Amino acid sequence: MILFILLVFGLDSNTKQSFLLSFADSLYSVEDYFASATEYERFLYYFPTDSNSDYARLKLCLSYLKANEPTKAEKTFGELEKTFSSYSRNAQLALAKYYIQSNNYYRAKTKITELISYASSDSNEVQKLNRLLGRIALAEFDFQQAENYFTLSSDSIALKEIQNLKRLPRKSPMLASI
Repeated sequence: MILFILLVFGLDSNTKQSFLLSFADSLYSVEDYFASATEYERFLYYFPTDSNSDYARLKLCLSYLKANEPTKAEKTFGELEKTFSSYSRNAQLALAKYYIQSNNYYRAKTKITELISYASSDSNEVQKLNRLLGRIALAEFDFQQAENYFTLSSDSIALKEIQNLKRLPRKSPMLASI
């Protein structure tokens, strides 16, 4: 309530913006993700055209992901995606990593593939994204696809490990039943 009174009556517009955004950032830094999401939403409600609105949307998306609210994060990401800012790519990468952690590999691959199509000029970024796709392929036990992705990312260490995995002896299901 005190924050609301200060926002409405006590501070000039620029001070309100910076105060509200720094308050939301401080809540995020102490891992109070629901409260930080509320404050980022408040910032976007009062200052929708501010130069920091894309940053606030990114942090709102990240707050929702940390609070295990992927549906709200996707909605926020959809709003951020319309701006075509660098924050949009960061949010998309955060969503992809969230999907990897929650074993939703199909959605993670979709997001990463979209990022690769946007990042065609930055080879370092493409290599990192291919490494992520390789990790997904490994999690799905698709060693051939993982090898292809790690080849694209020039990750020689991962390629050696995949070769070692391929050489491991495999048990026959027929012999195991005897």
